[in-house]
Order: sequence, then structure tokens, then C-alpha cells
Amino acid sequence: MKFRHVLLGALGGVGAGIGLGSIGGCAYLYASSYRFNRLEDGFEVDAPLLESPPSREDQISKLKSGEQYDVLVIGGSALGSGVALDCALRGLKVALVEDVDFASSSTSPSSFGIGGGFQYIRRAYRNVDPIQISSLISWIHEKYLMTKQAPHLAEVMPVAVPCYSFREVIRNWFKDIAVDSIASSMRSSIGSSRFVSASEIQRMFPTLAMKTSRGKMLRGSILREEVVPDEARFVSSLALTASLHGATVANHAEVKELILDDEKRALGAIIKDTETQQEIKVNASYVVNAMDPSLESSVRLYGDLETDSEVINAVRTRKKCGTALARYYSPENACMIIPSVENGPPVAVMSWQGSAAAETIIQDGPPPDVPEDAEVRDIDDIVTAVSDVLSLDVRQQDLKSVWKSEHSFVSEKYGRRRKNEALSPVHRIDVTNNVISSVGGHWSDYRLRACEVVDTLLEMDESLKRGSDSECRTEFVKLLGSDEWDPSSFAFIMRDFEEVQIPKTTGRRVVMETSKMEESVARRLASAYGDQAYRVGRLAAQGFGRKILPDHSVMEAELVYCVQNEMATTVLDFLSRRTRLAYLDPKECLEALPQIVQLMGEQLSWTAKRREAELKATTNFLKSVSPPAE
Repeated sequence: MKFRHVLLGALGGVGAGIGLGSIGGCAYLYASSYRFNRLEDGFEVDAPLLESPPSREDQISKLKSGEQYDVLVIGGSALGSGVALDCALRGLKVALVEDVDFASSSTSPSSFGIGGGFQYIRRAYRNVDPIQISSLISWIHEKYLMTKQAPHLAEVMPVAVPCYSFREVIRNWFKDIAVDSIASSMRSSIGSSRFVSASEIQRMFPTLAMKTSRGKMLRGSILREEVVPDEARFVSSLALTASLHGATVANHAEVKELILDDEKRALGAIIKDTETQQEIKVNASYVVNAMDPSLESSVRLYGDLETDSEVINAVRTRKKCGTALARYYSPENACMIIPSVENGPPVAVMSWQGSAAAETIIQDGPPPDVPEDAEVRDIDDIVTAVSDVLSLDVRQQDLKSVWKSEHSFVSEKYGRRRKNEALSPVHRIDVTNNVISSVGGHWSDYRLRACEVVDTLLEMDESLKRGSDSECRTEFVKLLGSDEWDPSSFAFIMRDFEEVQIPKTTGRRVVMETSKMEESVARRLASAYGDQAYRVGRLAAQGFGRKILPDHSVMEAELVYCVQNEMATTVLDFLSRRTRLAYLDPKECLEALPQIVQLMGEQLSWTAKRREAELKATTNFLKSVSPPAE
């Protein structure tokens, strides 16, 4: 009886708290000037009628022309690409340059970056911080908006959160109820959360054990819907969409130095085209720093400019580690969040690109101590967490690849007296003369950060403000590949390209052999390229229908398409960002690398020296992401 009263009291208290929080969040929402669901309401910005984005050669030629730009964006991250698109839609002349490739800095390979909004609830509750409620509202809307802007790249996936005590069930379920209620009031819901029993969740995840290795019994699971985008393809599509709307966009264009006047104002930058080694002077009235916002990169960018900015110095980085696993570790199109094990970070185990992946989830809070063998410990944390809750242990041969990435947070004071310091997912803007930097923030709020950067820029210059549209319109844009895509697109691809042509060598002759397109290949084309998949299908029917790797659904036609239409200029552009083959199976990539270099070299007319350099650079990268030896 006592237990019953305690339980009912706890339920009542938690319910009241969550209810008040939901009411407060909704009240804040309706009191704000936030606008929602314009795409759903039919208001949409039409893209120019171009068959494909301008080629990289055309974009480099525009940079060489000496045109005066209003804004030069440095960094092809989600933020940088978002700023370029926002500026283009407002009528500003904008150029975006990236020294490596789009989404090459801190984008996570396995793409579980959109989750994590519950940290806003935790911080809002613990610190009585209304800013976190605002961030929660933005997070809910932005992840929903991704499913409208690029539905083929933003997959809605069921996510299970196993619970090993009734307290965990209550806490996690009411958090989800709070988010669901706010999302419903905003018309931004992607699905509702529910509690499922232990036996039901085990049917969904057959490898999930009823009892952990530490003796904890599975009490059930919270099942919710979450957006899991393909981050790298999303960012590259964002940059290419900006080019469709008039922005000048170029990858492999390294900033050597800023051009400064006598008053230390940036007048543009000297850009080096790393493909031709030619230096280009780009003139611009303002510069946006959208690189990985660490202090080192800012010092390198600013040169003689001010480098002791309080905002820049507040940036801290945290490492994220992951591994590709054998396919049977996760059911198809599903994800599971494993709670912390032995004070380690939570781990997401998910279906990924036809395989499985496990990745640590970054949380805000005080910076942890970094051990000397941090890289090895991170992998051990993942293996320990996965082995703890599954009925099978992770073997060395089940690890396909290992990677790590760094993500930036802002260190800030919190609490009523602002005495405590922790890492926060909120972002801040730094203005140094006419160089604007945005630091911190979450991957999912890139669009809002970009909007604030452009708003800040227009407030600084009345002439630009008068000559442009003052309102941000990126909320109304569909990304490249989204216009005519629907969930049944793969079926039409299979019907229209039932047969593909595969080159086969017979003696000294090369003949074309007809083969049927597999359903897995058609599904991949539709999910990766959207309505542009038909162009890839035509290439497959013209002789590029062979798979690049036998065990994966990526065809040579994709490589040719990415070279011709997506500015892929190196092998790693294709293997690690346009596709994820380098992370899915680096061993098979090493075996097929000579043929990949040969095909890409033919498309780009590489010299023997360039082919050798590509072979060496790609080999070194593939070895770096291969799992450690036993």
C-alpha cells in the first residue's frame, strides 16, 4: 500500500510538472512571432528551371570574374550552406567557399545528429531557464521542417528507449508526452510516443536481451518517432540548392588570407583553387565565418584581426565516436538508445545505409576528463554498451569501421546566480569589424542560426537592407531532389529502369551485359537522390549499372552522376560524403579502389600523377577508419 501511494504521488507530481511545462511552452509559442508550416500551407519558393546545379567549373569562373559580392561565406557546413541559401533568397550577391568538401568538417558519418532535444527540457527544468524552452520549440519545428524540405533525406524512424526500472519508464515517458503535446499544438508532430512492454519491444528488436549482463531486468520501452537525416547529403543538397537560386558555390577552394583595409575591415579573401593550385581574389563587403568554430580555425582565418573575442574563446569541442556493425545488430529502419553504462555516454544503435551502426550521443554539461587513450576508450564504451543490453556480444570481426568527429558547444554560466559553468547547445554570434561568426548551436538549428547571421548582417548595413528582402524565406524552400519525390518513387524507378547495362571484359573486348535492377538499389537511389534518381537510372541504363562494391547497393552510375552534377572532385568526396561506403566497409573499398580511381579519372581526365595521389590519399583515409587490430 505504501508503495502504491508513493507511486501515485510521484506520478501526480511528475504529471503536474510536465503539464505546467507544456502549458508554459505552448503559451510562449503562441506569444512569440514564430510562424510554422508554410510549406504545408502551400507557400513555397520555386527553384529556377535548371536541369541541374551549375558545374564547379562555372562557379570557379564566376569567382575569377572579379564580381563584387555582398557576402563571402567561408565554410561549407550546414550553417554556411544555410547562410548562402538565405542570402540568395533575399537578393544578396553571395559566394560560398569550402576548403575541402561540403559537410566535411564536423558532420557525423552515421547521422543521428537531429535527436537530443530532451537536453533542453532537462536544462529548462533544472536551471529554470526560459531560453531552453525557446530552443526546445525551435528544435521541434526544425526537425519537422526537414521532413518537408527534403523528405527523401530526412527519414522518420521508430526509436526505442529500453527502460530497466519503473522510474525510468515514468521519467522517459512523461518527457516524451511533454514534447508530443507541444509538437501537436504547433502542428509539427511527426508521430506520438507510446509505452511498449518488454516482450513487444523484443519482437521489434530480436537481439535485445530481457536481462542485461549486469542483472537488470527489462521493464519495457518508450517508443517514439524521430527524424534521422543523412547529414552529409543534406548539407551538400543545401549548398547545391543555394547555387540553383543564384549563389556562387565552390568546394576545394581554400581561403589563404583575408583582404584587409587600413582599418582592419575585411574586403574579401584570397582563395586557392586546390584543383588547379590557382589563387583567386574574391571581393566582398562582408565575410561570414562558418568554419568549424574552434579557436584555432578562427585564428587562422582572422590573421591580423582580433583573435581574443570572448565569444570565440567560449567555444569548447566534444568528440563523438562511432562504428559500423554487421547488419544483424539492428532491425531494418529502426533505432535504439542504450542508456549510460558505467558513467559512459548513451549510445544509439541504428539501421544505417543497409547496415547497422553504433554511435555515442553527445550530451551537454560540464566537460569530462579526457583520458590519454580516449580513442580506444570510446570504442570500448560502445562495445560495452551494446554487449550489455543485447543477447550477443560484439566480436572484433563485427566491427566494420571506426570513426570520430568533433562538435562545438558554447561554455556559459547558468543557474540563478550564474555561478555554475557548463556546455550549452545554444549559439552566439560574434562580430569582429565586418566578419561575422556563429559559434555553438545544435546541428538541427542550422537554419535559424543562418537566419540570425543574415539578420545581423542586414542590421549592420542599411544599404544592403534596403536592397534586399528583409524576411527570411528558407523555411519555404524544398531542397534539390524533393519537388517530385514521394515514398513510391523507388517502384517507378524499378519499372522505368528494369534493365541496366553492365560492362564485361571478354578478352580484349568490352561488351555490355544486361541485368535487372535490384529493389535495394532502386530504394537507395530514391532515398539518396529524390527526383534526381531518374538521371542516375539513365546513366545505369547507358552502361554504368555495375555495383561499386558487391555487398552494397551503390552503382557506378552514382559516381558518374556525382561528378557531373554534385561537384565531387576527389574519390573521398564520393566514398565518404556523397555515399558512405568508406565508413560502411573500408576493407571492400580498399579492394575496389583501383577500379574506382580508374572510373573517376576517366570522368575528370586525371593524369597518371593525379591518379596515384588519389590512390594514396584514399588508401590512408580508409586505413584510418578501419577497426583496430585485435
